Amino acid sequence: MNHPVEGFSDQQLQLARLLYKSGAVQADAKNGFITRANRVGESDLLSPLYVNLRDEEHRRKPGPLSMQGFDLIGSMLYDTLMRLGVAYDVIAPVPDAGHAIARALQRRLTLAGKNTPLVHFEKKGEDIVLDEAVIGRLGSKARVLVLDDVISAGGSKLPVIRSLREVGVLVNDCAVCLDREEGGISLLKHHDVGLTALLSLTKLAEIGRQHYPEIVTEEAYAAHLRYLEGVTQERQVLHLR
Repeated sequence: MNHPVEGFSDQQLQLARLLYKSGAVQADAKNGFITRANRVGESDLLSPLYVNLRDEEHRRKPGPLSMQGFDLIGSMLYDTLMRLGVAYDVIAPVPDAGHAIARALQRRLTLAGKNTPLVHFEKKGEDIVLDEAVIGRLGSKARVLVLDDVISAGGSKLPVIRSLREVGVLVNDCAVCLDREEGGISLLKHHDVGLTALLSLTKLAEIGRQHYPEIVTEEAYAAHLRYLEGVTQERQVLHLR
């Protein structure tokens, strides 16, 4: 089951304000930005918009978001998941970009009197290894929420989902702060996982065009729409091969 968040809600405007004011959003209509899809060979297209959702204390690449900013995102996720009726016993952050958001959601759950543990993965080269200690304590029918900062094509979520399902737990939902609209929702649906996203990249760009035109110019916004058209065409070509 998918959980779209429609319209420019107060929550989405607040999230967009946080991202623009913190410097998390960058635009370059001319040169574009290299994304994960480029690095793993999934796309030759460069995105005109880049959103950095790393925290200030990230161990490898510190980002612009403070703990207070993540706590706001955590509260938004908590409220949205509650409203949509998404049930979960454990949070599984995708390594390692999902960790800061997962900790923020966990803090909000603690304020609500809920003890919701995190299950950890360790990156070993191209592989990820599941720490099964938390799963062992909760039992094989624990409901696990996969959590990450963004979703693009969705490929980085699959190793996490497979690892969790291999030990017998239930993985029906994934939540992200931002959907880059590059096919991730379809890929997860194919694997029977619903997606909850606080905001789409197009909505973020539209809010930027209206309220932060010094960042998202008309040229950058038009380039973003062309980029999404190109991504869609790439996916169609790959599907036909």
